Amino acid sequence: MIQKSEIETKIKSALSGFLKVEPSKIKGNSLLREELGLDSMDTIELVFELEDNFNIQISDDDIMGFKTMDDVVEYIVKMTNENK
Repeated sequence: MIQKSEIETKIKSALSGFLKVEPSKIKGNSLLREELGLDSMDTIELVFELEDNFNIQISDDDIMGFKTMDDVVEYIVKMTNENK
């Protein structure tokens, strides 16, 4: 089973690459759109990367629930636990 800290690290790395933000600036309660500036194209890229990295499928409805970094981490934890 993949550790939550590993999931967090991978998501921060992906976000920092898209947003040109240092991973250390991305906190659990960071608002993806409002604080980090994640736009619709970044969101699509992030979803593709998450699906590839964690071997999951993310529905459009689920994407709409991603408000903070923690939302994404908790979702990935849940999905990876369901797929084992």
